[in-house]
Order: sequence, then structure tokens, then C-alpha cells
Amino acid sequence: MNLIESNFNEIKRLLKIIIDNNNIKFNDLTLLEPKEVMRIFSISKNTLVKWRESGVLPYVRIASKIYYKHTDIKKRIEESTFIDNPQNTASK
Repeated sequence: MNLIESNFNEIKRLLKIIIDNNNIKFNDLTLLEPKEVMRIFSISKNTLVKWRESGVLPYVRIASKIYYKHTDIKKRIEESTFIDNPQNTASK
């Protein structure tokens, strides 16, 4: 086995270890598995698939597995969070 092939196999081995963990973390980038995203939003698998297909929630595919960037999840939460402000409500 040559050096390139040996290095490639080592990279594959390390990537498999990383992917087998629940979440993937590279420096400041954290990727979440679908089950974690479903838990965060309290949604079903079907809803998550609809969000993914409609572009509501971007995703990353590594090999055959799908992950979601923690930053995209955070952004989605911030965009959908509303604070009630009594001053903005019209009185009758």
C-alpha cells in the first residue's frame, strides 16, 4: 500500500469515527443529526423533511448522512422568536 492510499484510509477511518458520534464538530462548526434538530424544534421527521425540501432549513450531506449546522438552527430560532410588546398592541 502506498503512502497516499494509507493516508486516505486513515482519513476515512477518522471520518467514520466522527460521523458515528451524535454530532460533528470542526473548530467552530457544529453539525447536528436530524434527531437532535427534531428534539430542539419539537417536530416530527416528516416536518423536518418538509423544511429541508422547501429550503426552510439548510442541510449538509456527508456521505449518505444528513446534518444541520448549529448556526442555521440558531438563526432559525432567532428569526421565529417574537417578544410580546404591550406598547405595540392597539387598544379598543
